[in-house]
Amino acid sequence: MNDPIYYYVFTSIVLYYVVKVSRAYIKWWCSPLWSLPGPRDGSWLTGQFIQILKAPFLEPHKRWWKEASVDTPLIHYCLPFGKHSIMVLDADIVKEILFARYGKNPQYIKKLHGLIPLIGKGLLTLEGQDWQRHRRIIHPSFQPNLIRESLAEVVPKLVTKFITYWKKCADGKREIDVCSHLSNLTLDIIGDAAFSHDFHALDSIKKWANAIKNTDINCHNHDRTNGGGESKTSSSNIDDDELVPVSDKITLSMQSIFNNSVRRIILMILNLSILDYRTKNSGRLLDEAVDEVITEARRKLEINRIAAKNESLINSSNGTSSSTKLSTTQATNPRECGRLSLLQRLLDAEDSSHDNNNKSARKSLDDHELRDEVKTFLTAGHETTSTWCYWAIFALCKYPDIQEKVCQDIMEHCCPSSSSSSSSSTSEGINNIITIEMIEKMKYFNAFMKEVLRLYPPAGMILRSTVKDEKIKKNGMIIPAETKILIPIHLLHRHPLYWKDPELFSPERWLSDNGNGTSEVHNPSNHKYAYMPFSNGPRNCIGYYFAEMEAKLLMVPLIKQFVFRLPRSLINTEFTFTTFITMKAKPDFKICIQSRS
Repeated sequence: MNDPIYYYVFTSIVLYYVVKVSRAYIKWWCSPLWSLPGPRDGSWLTGQFIQILKAPFLEPHKRWWKEASVDTPLIHYCLPFGKHSIMVLDADIVKEILFARYGKNPQYIKKLHGLIPLIGKGLLTLEGQDWQRHRRIIHPSFQPNLIRESLAEVVPKLVTKFITYWKKCADGKREIDVCSHLSNLTLDIIGDAAFSHDFHALDSIKKWANAIKNTDINCHNHDRTNGGGESKTSSSNIDDDELVPVSDKITLSMQSIFNNSVRRIILMILNLSILDYRTKNSGRLLDEAVDEVITEARRKLEINRIAAKNESLINSSNGTSSSTKLSTTQATNPRECGRLSLLQRLLDAEDSSHDNNNKSARKSLDDHELRDEVKTFLTAGHETTSTWCYWAIFALCKYPDIQEKVCQDIMEHCCPSSSSSSSSSTSEGINNIITIEMIEKMKYFNAFMKEVLRLYPPAGMILRSTVKDEKIKKNGMIIPAETKILIPIHLLHRHPLYWKDPELFSPERWLSDNGNGTSEVHNPSNHKYAYMPFSNGPRNCIGYYFAEMEAKLLMVPLIKQFVFRLPRSLINTEFTFTTFITMKAKPDFKICIQSRS
């Protein structure tokens, strides 16, 4: 009796999707974007997605660009289900998009819905007024003076540990997976400086180094016993270059979340991430682990406040002078209780421009918002810095002559002559502590780090989407609503219209003679917005200064201590680019190191 009802329901559903697909196909076919140069070999169902997925990072886009012309401002291509995309190669149009209206009713949005199940609603994924509110609350905690103070205390002690472990295998033969090692180091740095949390990531490197040392000792003893014969357990034949996974609950959950499976990619493309139950379960475990970190940071902050208040009362009861009383009273401010982590500063952070009449907008971040921001900073923060340093070491290996110039610049500022009477040099060089002030004087090193960012930016692209039809002011082109916009940082940094010899790795391009025999670092591109490794405009990376200071405090001691070389297995290897969160080399990049005499 109910068969006709089922038939009617089924037929209605089928007709609905037929009409929907037909309308989408007609919209795809009639789009004004077909007037732009770009590939024409894709279908409505797949577009150019398959070749993008299979090829090295941005390789198809580079080919389409060459097939058009070097001065082409926009390239059109398609993603699955008729989703139109344009790639922007004109720096003026890039500026127009990045500086467009971004608060209430934004013109261009990130639309990173696929990342929300992974890292929540933080600065990276929020849009419009929600993003504005978070940015206003968080921004004061990223002031340069606070970052310098925090990193100057945290980075040197952890890098010193790291160097100690690396020296145990600095024989010029042992292959090191530089990506995992740097990732563990920056994880401990951001854990201490940003979250008041110890991930114990360096413990994995310590175990690795001790295992190698013990293996080498055993091999040496075996060789002596056998009269110098070749050991069957030679360390070169032992696969011991992998680190023991970090056992912290946060990192274990994040590794599960960012496991880039085919199933997850398909669900993200279809906007069906809600069906990804594995990610939801890992996300729940991650939330619980982050909540524990927030609770511990809040507990430490409260202990510091109580200690400072008690110290103030003791000093007052002992009859300290009025000036001393003033300073100890000020110590009840948690900033005076010792270095605060970023998370501890955010616990008290408030929106200074908060409208008290707007009851829907909270003045500070609640625990859920704070948790999402911690996940965002952790994901974007340590990965960005480790990738920058990864490519810096890649460039040092690829260009040995530049490595020696960089080292010479570092030595000149880290090892001042003992005969120098300069008090500043003496104070800076004491105990071989490398300070931010010393690093700022290293012109060639700083130029080198900028050139690394130019050719190997950690985030190789920026994504935006139009909310409604938008008109490009420069050329009058209408960009329809819901069009994906790709700003390829990786290609803009190599654009021949903006850079002289764009494919040449040359730190010298960043140095200009100021007329008195010294050099200053400047931007050598023909357009300000042709160089933006940390994006640009209002939605630029809030942690760019953190990443810059951390990377430089990390790299200078490493270059000072070690010579970096490619292992024999990778000499003459042609590396390509690949990306998931950040840009890496393919095949996996490994190094050999030797201690400098």
